[in-house]
Amino acid sequence: MIAARWCVRGIGLVSMIILARLLSPADFGVVALGMVTVGLITVFSYAGQNLAIIRHPNPTREHFDTAWTISVCLGIAVALGLVALAPLAARYFDNPKLVSVIRLLALAPMINGFTNIGAVIGFRKSLMFQKEFQFVVLRKVIGFIATVLMALTFRNYWALVSGIVGGELFGAVSSYFMHPHRPRPCLSKLSEMWSFSAWMQLVAVGNFFRDQTDHIAVGRFAGTLQVGAYNVAADIASSPTVELLFPALSAALPINATLLHDPDELARSYLSMLGMIVIFAVPMSVGVALVAQDMVTLVLGMKWSAAVPFVPWLAIVGGAGCIIQSIIDLVSIAGRARLVAIWSLAFVIALVPAVSIVGSNWGSEGIALVRAIIWILFIPPMFYSLTKIIPIAAGQIIGCFWRPILAALFMAIVVKISGANAITLLPMRLFCNVAAGVVSFVTMLLLLWRLAGRPQSSEQILVKFTCSTAHRAYRGAIQKNSLIWRKITRQIHD
Repeated sequence: MIAARWCVRGIGLVSMIILARLLSPADFGVVALGMVTVGLITVFSYAGQNLAIIRHPNPTREHFDTAWTISVCLGIAVALGLVALAPLAARYFDNPKLVSVIRLLALAPMINGFTNIGAVIGFRKSLMFQKEFQFVVLRKVIGFIATVLMALTFRNYWALVSGIVGGELFGAVSSYFMHPHRPRPCLSKLSEMWSFSAWMQLVAVGNFFRDQTDHIAVGRFAGTLQVGAYNVAADIASSPTVELLFPALSAALPINATLLHDPDELARSYLSMLGMIVIFAVPMSVGVALVAQDMVTLVLGMKWSAAVPFVPWLAIVGGAGCIIQSIIDLVSIAGRARLVAIWSLAFVIALVPAVSIVGSNWGSEGIALVRAIIWILFIPPMFYSLTKIIPIAAGQIIGCFWRPILAALFMAIVVKISGANAITLLPMRLFCNVAAGVVSFVTMLLLLWRLAGRPQSSEQILVKFTCSTAHRAYRGAIQKNSLIWRKITRQIHD
């Protein structure tokens, strides 16, 4: 799952580097506003049908076919709604180009609805992650090729639009070649799935506004140029954490679902996973914030300097988002969809007025800042709710956080005083800052772990894994050299 996500993001990064030099920030802004509108309507097509099957202990063919039928019907309804609402969105954002952009993008959710349900969740439900890797990566490769070819041809935002639609079309077609399941219209399990899906529908709507309210506010107050910069900054800032940890969370979801009958084992599994998430999310978020200027300049070029002020705050959002998502996933598979819906609604209630006030007074950077603050403030009460569902204590949760946070603060101090910023060659300066950050964080983390008495924790797991991997590599090298030496000796003797 991590490999699939990294391949997808690696392809996306290469695509972004190419497109950032072929297209303008305004082009990205037009498509970003179009995708916000598409997302606003598409969110109603997510009724939690996929998660309902993943958490089901023994789903039948009727469950899969019902989920597919729901997806098809909702996809068509969303496409028709987008066609009708395109003029309203264009007037709201004061951009006539959005009418045709949104109407073409409307094909994407409709096509996605017809994707083979077996490929969408069957691989994951059966823990066939290699097959899911092939499905996800192949679809991304085709979308990348289509987007770059269109960018070289048109040199405008239509390249991005065609890449999105083309990727969905290829994904839908290839899904029937990659999985033997052949869905057919069926609604026999609709009532059974709806009891869970109704709350997940509210969760999806809340999550959309939680994730997109700041983008909408930037589009409203600052225009397409700032939207393009903000959208790309969010992608760059969150990629190091999200692309490593979200696929791990996806892989853990069906496994944790099998532990629902054993709350103590589920709690141990979650604490182990949480410790890993914090160890990676905290230093990556802080590290991206520290090297924001150099990273944006090296990856995107000087014309994207408008994105730099957003990156530090949105990097923090990425790290906090991984922690929050781990809580949401666990509560969801525990069947507490109502609680997740309440959390999503609370996010929206806090975020909408905050970004509206800040955006009108302090602009786009203030919007990024207030989003980061709200996400951090929501983490403690969500953990408190989690302690009421599975048997974990507040002290155990704090134990996962304090060493990585202190090590990340030490890392920030080292990077600031290391003197690497005096290096004039940009790639070398960025490399030195990253290297100093990695070494200082790992050193301080292990030191704090030893001072704490080497408790059973994620640090212990990582140390054992590293030592075991190094030992296997050493033994493999010795055996390989021994075989080579015996072969040479035999040849000399012969």
